[in-house]
Amino acid sequence: MFCCRRREIPPKISENIPVEKFKNETRELDLSEKNLSHRDIESIVSLLEENSTMKNLNLFDNNIGNNGARVLGKGLSINGALDVLKLNGNIPLSKFRDENVKKLDLYSKEYKDVDAIVIASFLYINSTLTELNLAVNYITDVGAEAIANGLNNNKILTSINLSNNDNISDVGACAFAKQLKSNNALKVLNIGDNVVGDEGATAIADALKSNTTLAELLLYMNSITDVGVQAIAESLTSNTSLTKLQLDENQISNAGAKALAAALEKNNSLQKLHVAKNNGIRMSGIQVLKDAKQKRPNMQVLKM
Repeated sequence: MFCCRRREIPPKISENIPVEKFKNETRELDLSEKNLSHRDIESIVSLLEENSTMKNLNLFDNNIGNNGARVLGKGLSINGALDVLKLNGNIPLSKFRDENVKKLDLYSKEYKDVDAIVIASFLYINSTLTELNLAVNYITDVGAEAIANGLNNNKILTSINLSNNDNISDVGACAFAKQLKSNNALKVLNIGDNVVGDEGATAIADALKSNTTLAELLLYMNSITDVGVQAIAESLTSNTSLTKLQLDENQISNAGAKALAAALEKNNSLQKLHVAKNNGIRMSGIQVLKDAKQKRPNMQVLKM
């Protein structure tokens, strides 16, 4: 008696996907507002694997979700000649493949988490990009985690700017803290003007105790109180790489200022400390910081 092996049926391709366009020499394809799902993205990725002419693909305003973005990012980072992908803003995929591109400014591109997930997929394979600017977008913790996880295999990127995305909280900060414990390439991390609190600040502080490469940490305009600042101050007593720490416009009081001042007595690497517009720091807190700076003649800037 023979057992019939069930044939695997490929997923049905949506009628909203013009298969013939992928099979001819179409260079630009607009699939915006087609109600495409993450299942449709699997079909599109498969079609792109056999296409070498399409350069511009518009998938704006669909329903691909984060899972669809992961499938898309993984597929495009391995296969395809696509130069530009639009989910929310245009993602210049060709620049991630170009070995001559060292700095990539993606400031204010209307990116959301799905865009960040695709970008993160390219960080896994890129071996030349050193600076990535994703400031002033709409990336939340989901996208921030994806970017942070992209550092797993990336040992080249030295600067990440995710400032002014407004929605990156402790979750995103903790994802970067995890990477900082093992990453020995990143020198600048900017997650200012978001909603990072004490949990995120404490996690980063813990990472600073073992990290030996991060030189600039920008946490301005967040929700960090004395609890998070005291953790950072403690890490400064052993950290020898950080040269700039920006904590402007948080919720720091005199207690946090005094903790930072005490740390400066033991730390010789920090050159620039910014704590301006922390309304809880009164005259006594300002004075202890000034006194600490006087004992550090090599310290360049103390901004209060």
